[in-house]
Amino acid sequence: AGANLTYVDVYAVKLDLIANHSRYGFKEPLAACCGYGGPPLNFDSRVDCGVTKTVDGSTVTANPCDDTSEYVNWDGIHYTEAANRFVSQQVLSGNFSDPPPTVSFVAAADKSKLF
Repeated sequence: AGANLTYVDVYAVKLDLIANHSRYGFKEPLAACCGYGGPPLNFDSRVDCGVTKTVDGSTVTANPCDDTSEYVNWDGIHYTEAANRFVSQQVLSGNFSDPPPTVSFVAAADKSKLF
């Protein structure tokens, strides 16, 4: 038996999410939910999420936001659970895959773990 290969354009999914974030229910496309530094990115690579450090002589903490579902970006590097759910839904829809996944593939997916 041979291998099957499916091309998935995850870049296009993520670009669409960031460009059209409000259409999909997100308020913050780029700012880190859990970070330090304030607008516009709330990100400082010296202070990881949940960590307290001294930066430029001040003690600072990278705290999480109140509502993670409003953010695409979790910590300046990773997506939030809500953003990852959106990406997985788009991938499974087949709109960004060549060839699109078969109905049997999507039906066999354990949706309780994906959504």
